Amino acid sequence: MVKKDKIDLRGYLEIFYKRRIHFLTVFFIITTVTTIISYFLPKVYVSKSLILIERQNLLRNIVGQQAVGDEMVSKVRTFKERIISTGNLIDIIKKLDLDVNLKGLSSLENLISKMRDNIGVNVKGVNLFEISYEDAKPKICMLVIRTLIDNFVESVLTESRSETHSVFTFINNQLDQYKKNLEKSEATLKGFKEKHLGELPGEINTNLSKLSSYEAALAEARLSLNIAKLKKDKLLEQLKEEKPFINPFGNTEDRLRYLEEQLKSLLINYTDKYPEVVRIKKQIEKIKKQLTSKDKKESNEAMLNPETSLPNPVYQKIKEDLSSIEVEITSYQSRINEFERKFGEYQQKAQGVPQQEEELTRITRDYRVNEEIYQMLLRRLEEARISKELQADEQGEKFRIVDPPRIPINPIKPNRARIILLGLFFGVGVGVGVIVLLEYFDHSIRDLNEAKEFFEIPIIGTIPTILTDTDIKITKKVNLTGGIIGIIYLICIFALIILEFLKYNP
Repeated sequence: MVKKDKIDLRGYLEIFYKRRIHFLTVFFIITTVTTIISYFLPKVYVSKSLILIERQNLLRNIVGQQAVGDEMVSKVRTFKERIISTGNLIDIIKKLDLDVNLKGLSSLENLISKMRDNIGVNVKGVNLFEISYEDAKPKICMLVIRTLIDNFVESVLTESRSETHSVFTFINNQLDQYKKNLEKSEATLKGFKEKHLGELPGEINTNLSKLSSYEAALAEARLSLNIAKLKKDKLLEQLKEEKPFINPFGNTEDRLRYLEEQLKSLLINYTDKYPEVVRIKKQIEKIKKQLTSKDKKESNEAMLNPETSLPNPVYQKIKEDLSSIEVEITSYQSRINEFERKFGEYQQKAQGVPQQEEELTRITRDYRVNEEIYQMLLRRLEEARISKELQADEQGEKFRIVDPPRIPINPIKPNRARIILLGLFFGVGVGVGVIVLLEYFDHSIRDLNEAKEFFEIPIIGTIPTILTDTDIKITKKVNLTGGIIGIIYLICIFALIILEFLKYNP
């Protein structure tokens, strides 16, 4: 075919009209297939919940920045890791019976990994967080979110109550000790004044005032160090009670109880000859034999083999807390060393004070230090008591669910409106591409001018296509029918797009 150097708009329209059947065929096939596929894609639902963390500032003032209140801030920063921890997810799986159809440890690990990927945590404000979960089942979405929130809130509040009680007990014991020290200092000061009446100086040296200040600071630092060591001892006790690895099914006895519960559930709906019932009965008999044999200990050890077990998240968290508390202890020890150094400097400066004045100053300083520490402990004990009562009445640190999880009605995926619309554009693009390819490989002569250019001889004339009235009627009928079908098809497609769009944007 001899191509023209330039084809005007009319020429393009003629080409499109001639190839319209090819274009429409490709367009209808692609659009229809895309639409059908969009309705066979699996649906994905999402359930969300907004949580407001309401923190009270009472505990923050009880034992300083490194005690219970500050511990809560650290928990809030890492609450996402706690939510998606393996232990927490295993607990949710068991509570919701999501492991009923699982076979083996690998299936459980795959389910845990899938749940971890489908859980989303987004910060919506200073103390406002959104937790979401995606799943093919709407009810499961809501149940997982609700269980996640319950487990997280319960674990945080339980730890907070335990730590508050420990601090309250420790401060109360320290208060009794410093009360005795204060009474002893008062008696010593009174006796010294009575013995040296008229011989006491009127003022206390500035350096001795500094001594009193540094000794009070030193006592407070030592108190904080003792609190940190108390927390360390408590964590070490907890660490001894935990194991580095856990098995989702526990030991042999736990496995037996688990299988017996499964058997009871199956016997409600199935007979004794049901394959799954027969299989579980065999497993129960096998485990009972293990329990009565001498290899019971070896069986339990095999069940807790690290190669088939999961890391214990509680054990890992305690190890992290131990590392943190070691840093705190080192920091307090450095502060104590610095205060002792300063105290030694001012003590040397005070050595020139007359003996009686120095003795009075020492006794007075001891009295004031004991009084300051006693008053400080009184304040902190009262604050600890208030915090303890508030937590008992659930008025302390608490979590308020602003927007509770609900069973989703409409799926978030697939977005059929977008898929169908993309299918329309793709159908148009591929249809135009087919026309271009057909024209590129079509070497036929279309009109008189192309014939003259190709043969390079005079052309006497052309024989036009002769259509009868019947042919014209058939052609018009076919074009009209095809046009109506095409319009109806497009109306249906756009109606589907609008309906699906309204589902995602009600």
